Amino acid sequence: MKKIYYSFIKENIINEITKITEYYFKQLDININRYNLSNESLPAHLNNVTTVFDDISQEKWLKNSYIIMEMIKDLIENNRTQGYGLFSGLGELFFSVKCFEKKTGYFKNFANSFEKLFLRSTQMYLSYCLSHLNNLREAHYDIIAGLSGAGIIILNCCEQSSESTEVITGISEYLLLILKNKNVYGETIPAWHIPAKNNVYKIRGDNLYSKGYFDFGFAHGICGPALFLSKVYTKNILPEKIREALKNIETVYTECRFQSEFGFYNWPSQLAFDDYIKKNIHDSLRKSRMSWCYGAIGISRALYLETQNCNNIKNKFYLENIIEISQQNVSAFRLESPIMCHGYAGLLSIINRTYRESKQKELETIQSTLIECILKCYSEEYEYGFANTGSYEINNAIIKGFTNEQSTLSGAPGVIQALCSLFYRETILDQQFCLI
Repeated sequence: MKKIYYSFIKENIINEITKITEYYFKQLDININRYNLSNESLPAHLNNVTTVFDDISQEKWLKNSYIIMEMIKDLIENNRTQGYGLFSGLGELFFSVKCFEKKTGYFKNFANSFEKLFLRSTQMYLSYCLSHLNNLREAHYDIIAGLSGAGIIILNCCEQSSESTEVITGISEYLLLILKNKNVYGETIPAWHIPAKNNVYKIRGDNLYSKGYFDFGFAHGICGPALFLSKVYTKNILPEKIREALKNIETVYTECRFQSEFGFYNWPSQLAFDDYIKKNIHDSLRKSRMSWCYGAIGISRALYLETQNCNNIKNKFYLENIIEISQQNVSAFRLESPIMCHGYAGLLSIINRTYRESKQKELETIQSTLIECILKCYSEEYEYGFANTGSYEINNAIIKGFTNEQSTLSGAPGVIQALCSLFYRETILDQQFCLI
């Protein structure tokens, strides 16, 4: 493993991280050769191999990677893939295969044929989403499973061609449609309004979104598509239409932010229709954690990059918000799990990437604290050293528990990738979690 670049991380911490990653790869080697890998774990494990490939036994891990590739091929051939975004189905699998091929030069034929399949499949999903414009779901447009995630994969991984440009343009035109306004219940509102029948957030059994809602998060909200469109803008594709649409998004996020009790600015996870109309901005229905998926830190990073891509001076506000967040006590973040999605690893990764770019000394202490929080979650009782831990309400009682997930978002592989990424300047994690 390459030497860490940061003097504020002590040598004993580096040694502990090294020990943890060695345990993970030992367990992974055993499970690969037993063909004992879950489907969800395949792209996550492959990404970790890619990340450290230059610093491990390449002969052994090339053989192991071949086994993973065969398992991925089996999923594709048996049509056991669902989703097109960065963290689901065909999209996540293609992303991992292409990143490995780009890093190592191996499995080029498989990666190239997979690329053609992914472009064709995304084009078909685009047609499906266009036919369901009046029945919008987050999975149609988000970065997790939807078209903006697929678009980011194409921008990062696919060769520039007439076919890839056609798909990117088509996705952009689709997103521009849902960034327009529409009339609902006699009110003019953004077309990215999710109708009540498609509500996936059932809270306490109440019908809190009887007229639908607006999703503001990074994972499933509209700032993910905004970031994708800003990347397309830098390619000079539909520049005028995209600039105008992004101005409208920035206006909504400005109108719908509120200052937290700790001083930084926050956004609701989802905002009910009536609250949006009345500009009653709050997060009381779903208290947000300081997470990549829905926290102020993830939203701030997405909007920082979006405004930066468009040469918008508002990006300074989002950088300042990230710095303000980093000055809080870790107990204010409402985190319990080490994972990437809504845990310590996701928060650490955002702050670390921001630190690399800005060199702000204020971002050092919180990184050390978050690393220590992650290391405290480590246990070899878990298969790969980490689990998704948290508190759950059962029969009005708060119960602490864990799930032994193996995805990049919610499992040990994502935590390992976050720790490994501290040692490398450019990482797959930065691409997949849209941190660059």
